[in-house]
Amino acid sequence: MLPMHPALHRARAHFTPRGTYLDTASHGLLPRAARQVLDEHTEAVATGTFRTADGDAPTEEVRATYARLTGVEPDQVALSTHVSQLVGTIAASLPQGARVLAPEREFASAVQPFSRHPGLTVHEARPCTNWPNTWARPPHW
Repeated sequence: MLPMHPALHRARAHFTPRGTYLDTASHGLLPRAARQVLDEHTEAVATGTFRTADGDAPTEEVRATYARLTGVEPDQVALSTHVSQLVGTIAASLPQGARVLAPEREFASAVQPFSRHPGLTVHEARPCTNWPNTWARPPHW
């Protein structure tokens, strides 16, 4: 067996799986630090000591960090509890006649806001068979 790279060893120390965990498509494992913060938040909510304003500073810190990582301004980063909330906002903001390209078999909650918006046309793209992680444009696009 090959020795583990030190960076991988350090990264693994942040997680506490019980056995081998492969279901990352559904949800990933929480790092220890995130679990600690979540446990503290859950305790505050359960005991009635949580104040909504307590979430403002961490939310803005996350927004600023993501903006820095992606090279945008923090005011360009939208946060929501559900993707469908943001997708609905985007769908409502598109002009009449806009065309939307979506992956074939996408989650209904991600496509329906566009499908139900009058004046929008949704095209589905199937995965290319000759190149991984790319999508074929619909023939009528």
